[in-house]
Order: sequence, then structure tokens, then C-alpha cells
Amino acid sequence: MKSKLLSETNFKGSVFGSIPVEWEIKKISELDESKNCVQTGPFGSLLHSHDYQEQGHPLILVQHVKKGKIIEDNLPKISDSKYFTLSKFILKEGDIVFTRVGYVGDSAFIEKKYSGWLISGQMLRVRLNNLNINNRFVSLLFTTKRFQNISKSVVLGSTRDSINTQILKDMPIIIPSKHEQDKIVSIIHPLNKWIENVENQNKILEKIIQSIFKSWFIDFEGQTEFVDSELGQIPKGWIVSTIPECFDISPNYYLKKGIIAPYIGMADIPVNSLRISDFTYREFTSGTKFTNGDTLLARITPSLENGKTAYVDFLQDNQIGWGSTEFIVMRPKDPFPKEYGYCLSRTNEFRSHAILNMTGTSGRQRVPESCFDNYNIVIPSKSLLDDFRKISSIIFKQIKINGIELNILTKIRDSLLPKLMSGEIRV
Repeated sequence: MKSKLLSETNFKGSVFGSIPVEWEIKKISELDESKNCVQTGPFGSLLHSHDYQEQGHPLILVQHVKKGKIIEDNLPKISDSKYFTLSKFILKEGDIVFTRVGYVGDSAFIEKKYSGWLISGQMLRVRLNNLNINNRFVSLLFTTKRFQNISKSVVLGSTRDSINTQILKDMPIIIPSKHEQDKIVSIIHPLNKWIENVENQNKILEKIIQSIFKSWFIDFEGQTEFVDSELGQIPKGWIVSTIPECFDISPNYYLKKGIIAPYIGMADIPVNSLRISDFTYREFTSGTKFTNGDTLLARITPSLENGKTAYVDFLQDNQIGWGSTEFIVMRPKDPFPKEYGYCLSRTNEFRSHAILNMTGTSGRQRVPESCFDNYNIVIPSKSLLDDFRKISSIIFKQIKINGIELNILTKIRDSLLPKLMSGEIRV
């Protein structure tokens, strides 16, 4: 079917702005008359944090839902016995989860692989059984700025935003024809899957290089002769050294005050991947400075504990960027490859050392740069570092190429979705 021209569409006003006259606006509760179309997760005595364990049935907390996706890292689990007491909170394919506290309004569609997982008390679950409604369409609508703005306008709480079951039930939803819902989904969903596939490629590539790093430089696999050292046994010919001898910590780059330069805030730093996907330009005042090949490590709680760490690869050659004072900038000295710094910063041993050496009052603790003065590492053979450089440079380059593709795909998706959801583009 040909797309309908904007000039052929008549519009009317609504809480979402202008929409085609034939589209309806209904409350979520009107799309499914069952009492449980919106369900709050277990709270109070039903589920406590001490019920969490490393093995069992996955539980979705508010931090596991972001930008329309389920974040599968660091999911708490619950036991079989506890799981079967919480049957009303078990998710089904086609459900939509919605964050109800903290950052209200993040949501995600429950794909088949998440069926059987549970929501926590921080979440709401939307379940619509209506043949005239495409649940994936509703999930996409939840991610639009128009819907986000509406949800933010009705939040409760003076110190911490929250939303309850009734408020979400009363939230308005745009209802095009079922045919048009399906067509919109057929355009946006493949784009989302494409984006997800490229993201997964980068996750696999990063796991590969981290696995090689751990195997070669922590577990010493492939080495046959060892000698005693203050770190225990290390490969023969390797030397024990300290971070300041092997890395420049917060290098002294020059950036003229007042110049417009790429800027990175703490929110721009990824939690579980190496690339910074977005940045802005700001007039330089004061802050940390960095260039390509540097690693940025969050120094403040809870950003450090949450894993905020990044490898800088988005600047032009010899360009200097700047950012939050809450970063520690690490740059390996020769003969270490630049990628070595990022891989080291992601190891459990390195992060644990930084976290244990935080200073300051509770809730505002920071890592002092001096804590690395007594952190020992081994300097491997130059030939092994050269081998690692060859492999890591190829992998990091491919991750960057994939990241550029992700930015393009995301911009296409984010440009199309609001136009489709407003009727500016008809299908």
C-alpha cells in the first residue's frame, strides 16, 4: 500500500499534539477491561533483597530497563520456592514492563526469551489482550518523547518520582487502525532488531578481547617458566611495576580556556561497553582533558561501582576533548598498547582496588588518584604486548565501525518513529 501524503491527511488536536482525525485516543484501561491489565510488581513482605541470589529465576529491577530494552547484566535471581509464590508477577511474551520509581517511564517489550521472568516492586506490567491492538505498537509509543513528557507530567513524590497502577491505567494512548499499527511496527521493529544485532556484535568482540587479556596477562596462560615476586609467581622475564610507572594518570593536555571542544558528561559514559556513542560541544572552562586512546574511569560513587568506563576513539586526530571532573584519565606508556589501559580498567581486581580506596563521606565518595601509586602490575615481554596490540587494534577498530553504524541506524529510527506516531508520515 502506498504511503498517504501529508496533504491528504486531516488532523485534530490531542494531548499528543496534532494527530490524524480518524485516530482515537483511549486510556490504557480501555484497551483491556480486565482488572489486571496493569500490575504492580511484588513489594512489602512479598519480596526482599535478601531473597536475591546468583542462580534461579531472573528478576527485572528498574535499572534493567532502558531505552526500550532489557539490560541483562547483573540481574538478581530468586529460588524456585520463592518464584512459585509470585506467580501473578511472572511475565509473558507480549507484556510491556514500565519503570514506576526513580526514572519513571522507561519501558520494554517482553520478547519470548524473557517470558517467565519476574518484575520487581519497582516495575509495572502492562498486559493487553485485544485483537485490535498490536502490543508492540503500544511499546513503541511508550518510548516516544510525546508519551514520555505526558508520563513525567503525572508523576508523584516530592523527593523521588513515582507512578502507580491507576495513573498508568489512566494514561492516554494513540490508537490508529490495526492495519496502520502493524505497518508502523513492520518499519520500526526491524530497525530495532538491526540495532540490537550490531550491539550484540560489539558485546561479543569486547568479550573476546577481555578474555584474551585475562588469559595472557592475569592467568599467564601459555607461559612455562615462572619466578617468585611480590605478586606471587610471574612469568620469567616479566617485571613487577606500578601504575604510575606504566600509565600517565590524568595527563596534562593543553586546551585553551574558552575554546569550543567535544564535551563528555558522566551520563555519556557507558556501563558495560567501551564506546561513547554521543557527545556535545561546549566552551572549555575546567575539567578533565583527554584524547583518542585514553581510558575514562568514573571516580565517584555509584558511577564507579556501576561500571562507568570508556575508551576514547571518537575525536579527530590530535583533537583534545574535555569532561566531568569526576573522571580519572588513564593513558598507557610505551610499550603498552592504548587498548591495554581499557582492558585493565575492566578487570575485577583493578576495580575492586579503586572501590576499596574511595574516600569521603557516604554517598559522595571518590577515588583519589594516589590510590594507584601502590597498585602493582606486571610488565610482560614486548613480543607479547606487540601481539596483543595487533589483535586489540583490529577488534577495537571493528567496534568503532560498528558504533558508527549504530549511530546512523539510531538516528534513522529516532527520526522516523515520531513522524509515524504523529501521522506526519502515513503508511
